[in-house]
Amino acid sequence: MKKTANISLKILAAILLTTAVMKGWQLTTKPAKVTGGYEILEPQTWIAKPLPIIEHIDIGSQLKTGTWLILFYHYDCSDCLAAIRDYQRYAADLAGNDDFLKIAFIEVPPYGESIIKNSPNYAIGKLSNIKEWFITTPAVILLESSTVRNSWEEVAPDFDAVLNNIVMSKKSNPISKDSRKKVMPL
Repeated sequence: MKKTANISLKILAAILLTTAVMKGWQLTTKPAKVTGGYEILEPQTWIAKPLPIIEHIDIGSQLKTGTWLILFYHYDCSDCLAAIRDYQRYAADLAGNDDFLKIAFIEVPPYGESIIKNSPNYAIGKLSNIKEWFITTPAVILLESSTVRNSWEEVAPDFDAVLNNIVMSKKSNPISKDSRKKVMPL
């Protein structure tokens, strides 16, 4: 009798599970992406939208105008260190062309010993430590007038990839000769 009851319970469980899946019920509780104590950052969801965390970056007001290549990094991330070295070279190559592209390095807390030296070729900032931020680093954002044009995570794009993105962005968002305002595609 116990064996029959066990089989009946397993069949009932299978039926309930199948019904739940067919109805699209969530069977597991996923943590919230944003709370007062932490936030999970997903840069790929920011494309074609204003940078949602700009108010939490100490140099956010500086990033609101112009075209920026922003590298988010953790001080103890070896891939981030390699990307920082590359991007410092890119910044040196771009010196004097601030109207084309500027580079910013944004440290994600917890902060460590400063690994970037001040330079007039790039900006250095920090993401606020008012909460825990979860982001896969290195994370790179191509920002134009506060709008995210592209994003990369885990691997920082090389300079050619960034330049191609800027060119494609300019082609898809041409400037009207009459109004001198950007014409955004529908």
